[in-house]
Formats: sequence, C-alpha cells, structure tokens
Amino acid sequence: MNRKDWMRLLTEAAEEAVRRGQLRADTDVAVLVFELNALVTSATAA
Repeated sequence: MNRKDWMRLLTEAAEEAVRRGQLRADTDVAVLVFELNALVTSATAA
C-alpha cells in the first residue's frame, strides 16, 4: 500500500467513525489523520 492509499484509508476510517458517533462531530479529521500517520511512521522507524 502506498502513502496516498494509506492516507485515504485513514481518512475514510476517521470520517466513518465521526458518522457513527464513535468520534466527536467536531473532530478535525485532517489533523487526526496527520497525527495517526506520524505515530505509525515513527513507530516503524524506531
């Protein structure tokens, strides 16, 4: 999976979680996706 596909997957999952009420309606999906990606990237680089 390339980076673009990975970011799309994270975005779609976060948007779905907002729709289902699993995340707050005011969640900034772009920021959440950025932070999740940063965590995964740093974890795999260590």
